[in-house]
Amino acid sequence: MKMRTDKHNMRESPIANIKQQPDPEMSREELIEELGELRALTAGLLSTVPVAFIVLDSQWRLVYLNDDAVKFFEDTRESLIGKPLEEIYPRKLGRMLSPQMIRELLDGKQNWVNKYTDYLHQWYKISANSSDFGIFIRLEDITSEMLVNRLLRLNEFSVNRARDMIFWFMPGGHIIYANMASRELLGYNNEELTKLKAIDIDPSFTADKWAEFVYDLKIRGSSTLELSFRARDGRIIPVEMTSNYLDYYGDEYVTSFARDITARKKNDKALMETKAQAELYVDLMSHDINNMNQVAIGYLDLALDMMRTDGRIDENHRDMISKPYEMLLNSSKLIENVRKVQLERSGHYEHRVIDIFKVLEDIKNNHPSVAGRDIQIKLTSNCECMVAANELLKDIFVNLIGNSIKHSSGPILINVVMDKVTEEGKEYCRVSVEDNGPGISDGNKGKLLQRLNIGNARARGKGFGLYLIKQLVDDFGGKFWMEDRVPGDYTKGAKFVVMLPAADT
Repeated sequence: MKMRTDKHNMRESPIANIKQQPDPEMSREELIEELGELRALTAGLLSTVPVAFIVLDSQWRLVYLNDDAVKFFEDTRESLIGKPLEEIYPRKLGRMLSPQMIRELLDGKQNWVNKYTDYLHQWYKISANSSDFGIFIRLEDITSEMLVNRLLRLNEFSVNRARDMIFWFMPGGHIIYANMASRELLGYNNEELTKLKAIDIDPSFTADKWAEFVYDLKIRGSSTLELSFRARDGRIIPVEMTSNYLDYYGDEYVTSFARDITARKKNDKALMETKAQAELYVDLMSHDINNMNQVAIGYLDLALDMMRTDGRIDENHRDMISKPYEMLLNSSKLIENVRKVQLERSGHYEHRVIDIFKVLEDIKNNHPSVAGRDIQIKLTSNCECMVAANELLKDIFVNLIGNSIKHSSGPILINVVMDKVTEEGKEYCRVSVEDNGPGISDGNKGKLLQRLNIGNARARGKGFGLYLIKQLVDDFGGKFWMEDRVPGDYTKGAKFVVMLPAADT
């Protein structure tokens, strides 16, 4: 294999310059001596440099190797000097020095190449140039540098693709980095997000609160908070954010890792509701039903005593029978309502499109009369209204009308008014059940509202009918509330309002 010696391949070197421009006053012996000293000095210098240097002559034979080059070939200098490059090529590290690669370097196709030895797990940077003296090859072990770069790239890759949101903040709150998960969840691109501050993505932060947060972080080193991030489209996302304070070469940073806990919040809420509902059922069984049964037992005991004493119960002691009967009816009703709530929450009842007016009309026409009471139910509607519900829809209005009768005395007028309303672009069927009874004081309204909350597991049976109503209305996607029939004067009667989304027909 011949080395090309045209101008394209040859580059000037210090050695070539010395040879071509000798001091004309020097004798041949002096010149040889000086060149020898220069070569010795050059060899000494090259042997101390932590880089492998190799020199090939015009026939591509090894004519010089420094100490690192000898180690590179894992051989002795004596066995390598004078050998052509082709002979050492099959050897381990020598495989990297293929003549083709060196030729491409000399032809200027590239200034240097990085070569990886998979069997030694090392990286080398190889470069070559030529002069009249020969071909110079430089091999530098860059394994540490490559590993550091790869680790840095791996770190950047893993941080950017982490499933949790990762932010780097300046102490003033400016976002200087946000990973892919942050951008996707919040709906910003990288340029937009890095123009924002912490107070822009978390409404709970103000400039003062952020400064206080950073100050506390400096003292503690890290902290974990539950926050609410605001996405670009206005969505509020509950997150758990762990932040750390860093001092990096005199520059301060806050690094934060935020995890979307929406699913966890839903699960926690569901568990709390399940626990509260279980406690509620136990409380109803141990308190309300037990109390009703105790009242019934007490009256029946009195009735038995009278029968043992007098041999009969006369008309004056009718309560001895009617009161236990009433308590047992109430107990059965409570058990039935609890069962309905349980079945509704388990998805037992199938939803379908129902005409509310027909349900209300059926209740009005078939409501049982009460002895000694003048009860009027008036139904008014100016529209047809269909809703998506199930067979328990009737229980909502049976309970509301029943409450008006039960919690009043004497004659009573119950107005049931149905119409359609639109809120926030959505159409609803609205049903108002109002009466001219004694009404509900503001204090009692508060107690009733507590009974509507599943978190109040001590709601008593007397309010469980309202709880059933609230649960059904919620499951049907509607709204339920109470107010005075005459605003500001509760003594004029009560008004209960049910709004359910109108169904597409």
